[in-house]
Amino acid sequence: MTFILVGLQFAQVLGFFSLFAIGTFGFTVGELFMVFAILYMAIQTIWFGRPLRIPTSLEMLALGALLGAFALSTLVVGLGGDKPVIIQAAKTFSHVAMLWVAAVAIICYPITAKQWVVALRWNMAIAAVVCLYAVYQLPARMLDWPLAWITITNASFGRGELDGAVTEQLALQFADFFRATSLFSEPSGLATYAASTLLILVVPMLRSGRSIITSKVLTWSLVVLLLLSMLLAFSLTGVMILGVCGLATALLFHKQVIKRLFITAVAAVAVLGVGNILVYQLTNFDVLETFALRIRGVVSGEASKMQSGDIIVGESYDQRESDYLVSAAVWEKNPIVGVGPGCFSISEDGKNHSEPFVSSTYASVAAELGSVGLIALAALHAFMLFGCVKDYLQWNVIAEEQGTYRELLVPFLPMKVLQLIVISFTANTLISPTMFSDFALVLGIQQHTRRELQEKAEKEIYFVRIPLRTRVIMWLRKGARVGTDY
Repeated sequence: MTFILVGLQFAQVLGFFSLFAIGTFGFTVGELFMVFAILYMAIQTIWFGRPLRIPTSLEMLALGALLGAFALSTLVVGLGGDKPVIIQAAKTFSHVAMLWVAAVAIICYPITAKQWVVALRWNMAIAAVVCLYAVYQLPARMLDWPLAWITITNASFGRGELDGAVTEQLALQFADFFRATSLFSEPSGLATYAASTLLILVVPMLRSGRSIITSKVLTWSLVVLLLLSMLLAFSLTGVMILGVCGLATALLFHKQVIKRLFITAVAAVAVLGVGNILVYQLTNFDVLETFALRIRGVVSGEASKMQSGDIIVGESYDQRESDYLVSAAVWEKNPIVGVGPGCFSISEDGKNHSEPFVSSTYASVAAELGSVGLIALAALHAFMLFGCVKDYLQWNVIAEEQGTYRELLVPFLPMKVLQLIVISFTANTLISPTMFSDFALVLGIQQHTRRELQEKAEKEIYFVRIPLRTRVIMWLRKGARVGTDY
């Protein structure tokens, strides 16, 4: 299982490159390792006859309700929709069902804290490469060096192109400054990934002084790289994630953490300040000043009034605003179950929209799954957040031992859920392996924690009475006995 968990860390940054295409669907590394998770579950439950330990929790109930919302919307569309809508809904539901089963397989398998930590340490190594490439892109795009831009080969990102197979990275230019994207399709993807990695790295360190990386030199080197990547991505999404999670960290952890949080914040400001000076010297563009301009524009409402040429203040804001408005229009016509999974782009309002997908998970759910799906997703996020906070508080009371792997996992879970909630408003990950692997990470570690807390919150289910392995051995032995009769 460790191999699968590590593979999913690679999938976080390789989701924009498909291994092969099935029509307009790109089969990525993420799908591959999710399939591996299902096969692993099948081997364990059918071949070895081991039980599936299903959590009996509100979080799992909500996760099941989310799949139920997909199924209900697909069923309603199938009973009364047009043929293209029925086909699209069925294809999307099949994809989501596969991802859902894979996530459940990871959640229900008794993965140890050490296995999770090993996977997340691989994530740190991957993040270092991603960030170094992001830093390289700034001069590379200015001077037209090799690998300055990457072609996205995932057919799912065709954006309505006729071939539907490739698309280019999206990154606006300000003076000589090009927003970094690294291996992602757009800057906000890089910012979200960098912020997520920072949470995994820094939050346990704030609580106990320990990091998931044992070397302090490597830890702080990666922190610097991650902050620089967020600066070069020039995305408000990353700022929102760190702002919300920083506030939550101050509220949730012990008072002694406030001092560490303050020192970390000062160090981060220093890194960003130096990075901004270097970028200004190279490009004559002040990233931090423009960040402040963008934030003021959003808070004051100026961003929504900007014309298309005012790309700094209103950059991406008008598109997101338009996405929410068109999603609301689609929802009003289909308020209960939506227009069907994956069917936004072929709905009446979606056909006239500027993009085939809206840039928000919640907006997409409202349009495609209706109120049923919206309630299920909101409930899942709420149950995960309150559940992780409750588990942390209970675990923190009895966590007397030092140097355990759990120290590196339990504290950051509430922040991870907050990150998922924030990006659900700013990015659309509804039918991606990333969203379901994140659910698996949160609920999987949560279930491990509850076992340590000795909470009886799971039910064992056996798929077979006699393991297939035993049946094969019995059959082979029977054949051998028959063979000796001659």
